[in-house]
Amino acid sequence: MDAMIDLETLGLGPTAAVMQIGAALFDTQVNRRVVSTVDDGFEINVSIASALIHGRAHVDQDTIEWWRKRPATNLSYVMSNERPLPEALDQLASWLKVNNVERVWGHGAAFDIAILEHAYRAVGMEVPWSHRDVRDTRTVFWLAERAGWKRPDTGEPSHTGLMDALAQAGEVLDALDRLRGVPF
Repeated sequence: MDAMIDLETLGLGPTAAVMQIGAALFDTQVNRRVVSTVDDGFEINVSIASALIHGRAHVDQDTIEWWRKRPATNLSYVMSNERPLPEALDQLASWLKVNNVERVWGHGAAFDIAILEHAYRAVGMEVPWSHRDVRDTRTVFWLAERAGWKRPDTGEPSHTGLMDALAQAGEVLDALDRLRGVPF
């Protein structure tokens, strides 16, 4: 099983303050989609104060301005029922283990997974995946586009971790189908 991970943050670097972690299960080993639902996905809001205490101090002014342009309900949702960073990371690790996740995916090689790996180390926890098991959506999209695939225009992402992870997992499966020669 694979897991798509999506973060909502206040910055872009490896020490970005994480506000939310979302993850969705999917299976890249079968043709056509096997994507989890909201019910079996993972989503947890992270206390910004806890993130800052643990060295997750990168807050980017452009990112703050970007969040200000989002609907207030979105930001309120992302910042409600916050958990301490170590607890959030521990719950993600447990969810990955319970679901027998073999590979983790992020949207960009230097964002979601890199930030989480840095966060696990910052709180003194072991990263719950091997560096060999990290995948990047953008590489798959780039290869599929060269094979004639066009990434669907699904509009503005929801900017909640779980919903964006579900959407990205579906897009990866579409792109992989193109690379496997599955007709549309």
